[in-house]
Amino acid sequence: MKPSLLLFLIWFAWGFRAHAQVMTLTGAVTDSSQAPIAGATVVLLRQADSVLASFGSTHASGQFSLRRVQPGSYVLQISLTGYSSYRAPLALAAGTTTFNLPPVVLYPTDYTLGTVDIEAEQSPILFKKDTLEYNTGAFPTQPNASVEDLLKKLPGIEVDADGTVKAQGETVQRVLVDGKEFFGQDPKIATRNLQAEAVKKVQVFDKKSDAAEFTGIDDGQREKTINLELKEDRKKGTFGNVSGGYGTADRFTFKGNVNRFRPGLQLSGIGMLNNVNQQGFTFQDYFQMMGGMRSIGGGRAIIRLDGSDANATGLPLTNSSASGFVTTGSGGLNLNYDISPKTSLSTSYFASGVQRIEDETVYREQIAGTSPFTTDEHNTQDNRWYNHRLTSTLRHEDSVQQLTLRLRLGWNETDRTSLSDRTVTSPEGLLQNTSSTTQTQTGTRGDGQLSLNYQRKLSSNGRNIGVEGTLEGLFNRQAVDYTALNTLYPKSGSAITDSLHQDQSQEEEQLVYGATVTYTEPLKKWGYLQLSYGYEQTEDVVDRQVYDLIPDRTLNTSLTNIYERLYAYQRTGASVYRSRGKNTWRAGTYLQRSDLTGDLISLQDTISRQFTNILPSLSYTRQFANTHELEVEYTTRVNEPSLTQLQPVIDNSDPLNLYAGNPELRPEYAHNLRVNHHLFDQFSFMSLFSMLQVTYTEHKIVEATTIDSLFRQIRTPVNVDQDVQVTGFSSFSTPVRPLKIRLSLNANATYNRGIAYVNAVDNTVNRLTASGTLQADNRKKDKVDLSGGVTLSLSRAAYSTSTTANRTFVNQQYFADAVLRPYPNWSLRSRLSWNIYGGQTFEANPSVALLSAGVTRYLYKQRIALELSGNDLLNQNQGISREASLTYVEETRTVSLARYFMLTLTYNLAGANADKGPRMMMVRPM
Repeated sequence: MKPSLLLFLIWFAWGFRAHAQVMTLTGAVTDSSQAPIAGATVVLLRQADSVLASFGSTHASGQFSLRRVQPGSYVLQISLTGYSSYRAPLALAAGTTTFNLPPVVLYPTDYTLGTVDIEAEQSPILFKKDTLEYNTGAFPTQPNASVEDLLKKLPGIEVDADGTVKAQGETVQRVLVDGKEFFGQDPKIATRNLQAEAVKKVQVFDKKSDAAEFTGIDDGQREKTINLELKEDRKKGTFGNVSGGYGTADRFTFKGNVNRFRPGLQLSGIGMLNNVNQQGFTFQDYFQMMGGMRSIGGGRAIIRLDGSDANATGLPLTNSSASGFVTTGSGGLNLNYDISPKTSLSTSYFASGVQRIEDETVYREQIAGTSPFTTDEHNTQDNRWYNHRLTSTLRHEDSVQQLTLRLRLGWNETDRTSLSDRTVTSPEGLLQNTSSTTQTQTGTRGDGQLSLNYQRKLSSNGRNIGVEGTLEGLFNRQAVDYTALNTLYPKSGSAITDSLHQDQSQEEEQLVYGATVTYTEPLKKWGYLQLSYGYEQTEDVVDRQVYDLIPDRTLNTSLTNIYERLYAYQRTGASVYRSRGKNTWRAGTYLQRSDLTGDLISLQDTISRQFTNILPSLSYTRQFANTHELEVEYTTRVNEPSLTQLQPVIDNSDPLNLYAGNPELRPEYAHNLRVNHHLFDQFSFMSLFSMLQVTYTEHKIVEATTIDSLFRQIRTPVNVDQDVQVTGFSSFSTPVRPLKIRLSLNANATYNRGIAYVNAVDNTVNRLTASGTLQADNRKKDKVDLSGGVTLSLSRAAYSTSTTANRTFVNQQYFADAVLRPYPNWSLRSRLSWNIYGGQTFEANPSVALLSAGVTRYLYKQRIALELSGNDLLNQNQGISREASLTYVEETRTVSLARYFMLTLTYNLAGANADKGPRMMMVRPM
């Protein structure tokens, strides 16, 4: 789509807003003593039919302003609980742009204002201090839809194909239910297992630390969080649903959630079993476990389970989660219980098991000198993963102190079998080497964390002291049976064949402990001063044993290694916090001294390094209005090298791809600047969310690659400077009332300037990924719910030295969704996603059209839903992912779940119309 066309559409939408003559109505509200009244509701109703024309509320000064009001006859209504209401006719004549009302006086009364039914369009978004709140009634979903389906409709919120939720461009790290934890800190368990119809409001905010929430003094710690506020009828009683389905090709699915809530108690149970590639949780535990296997076993270390890469370091060009054949089973219980008014307990247990079978082909172009060489792979894998997780939080809080105790325990087991065939070809098209590998891998991982946070107020004016301690431990045991047959093809002479059969095992143990003490002193009326001191120590031990099984079982001393690492740091500093009116800012500086020690026991060698860094931080927030906010934040951080990166031992498990650590590595030092801008017009319902983040990293750790004449590789981590990454996000949404549609535009861009070393050549790499989505949907969704749009994505990788390897990709996605409700108990749905992949790197640029459809019959007051659905009706599904790193561009295609039909029965425990209480009836003013 050309930029000129996009600008025209935005101009076209805004043009309708200025079609009619409008004016601004202003006034003030006071009490009988002429003191201003804040928070009074001001409603302007059309006199002819009492339909809402405009609304607002009074500020702290008692003043209000209603904008874009058309000339005509109205009724002005002003109300506030505890005061008598004001109601008077009002005639607004044309010919003026501002109409000033005389002050309105409200008188106290013991009479509580009764319920008032206002017919109007719901205000979909509100700002409440640092919280962005969505009214779910303005974003209707299908019966039995999940919270994830609801989030996809909210402006400024994106949901990736793998279920990762991003709000204003940042990944959501936690989802709460009525302010309480729901199965620990895995957002997907809440978004994919809870019903959208149970949620009244979706609140997005940056969750502060326990200390900051208790004392009210910001310490700079943040977690992007979503809170799901439930409807009143769901806070008392039982709700949930269960569904089961069976289809062609022996496809099946079962899913259920039961929630029993009452004041002081939340009890939830969830379960899932299917073989249709659906997961209701995150695979982070699996990735952490497999990360420890990077140096064990040859071949590919990247494991894709839900569309993301365990060890990916590149920028994704496209991403598909619909790959492979996945069977999933999971279940768990969650309990939130208020033991007393001051003490609460939150605990959960969750178990899951996954089997993923995949058959994939990989094409890679990798930098070597001035021209890229190519690698073709064919991989088959059978991955099995079993996980148990227990989390618990005990909290006690009164007027002077807060105590929070957290416990997390995890247990994981893996079983993986993989076969791989790889061929490497020179830039001239000559065969250089081939490799065939077989790998059987089993592993066990256990981890635990215990943390204690105690905060105490020493006075009523803001003097506080806080102590936080943590203790963590883990062990990770892996065993691999690895077989490889490698063949080299030199320019002269006959081919060279080398076979390898090894028994590899690795055990890792880690212990982390530390404590932080903070003291806060009020600075009279100016603000607060916070002093802190923290210490943390990490102890790692890795024992790697490798035995060659050809011709006999013999210990390979060059690969066997026992390595110990100790990383400790002390951090001390001060910060100043000030909040006045609409402005809040915080500035701080910390001094961190780090000590890194490593002992290579097998080589009788020791590494000892010390580093001192100054870590400044600065943040500023400006609240222009209740619906307009600007945030600016600058932070710094230190990232230490991993144990694998430090070991100076060559890993030749795969003789064609060697890896050696670097004991001279320095920790990374990163500067991060982030700017957030939020704007919502409560009268026009226009929203604009923007985010810009710039990260500059000193001593960035990257891999330097050496490639010999037969294209065998040796990779070693090194430090480089001048690594810059810029990320931008913007989301714009506005109704176009004459067309009765809502128009939205989302844009994302990531730019990275890094350094790649190939054969000692310094190659500056500039990588850019950018995408934009233009979408339109109808606003009246009673009978028909339509949406459609287009996503264009651009990816480019440019190299300063290897210019012939420069690549540009332009991909297109066209999508359309339709839901028809011809009768109250019937619903029809369909979705079309047409993906067109472009780019000159890959031999074939596919076009994949995915079409699904279903028809649903609702029974028993819509508590039962019977659906017949068809998935991938065009039978074109395949998993396609593309990735650009500093040294290569790669495409992976995976055989995936194809066309099937399924009959599903769903039973709603609460019913679709459970909420019988008073509520607003909404129609849209013209």
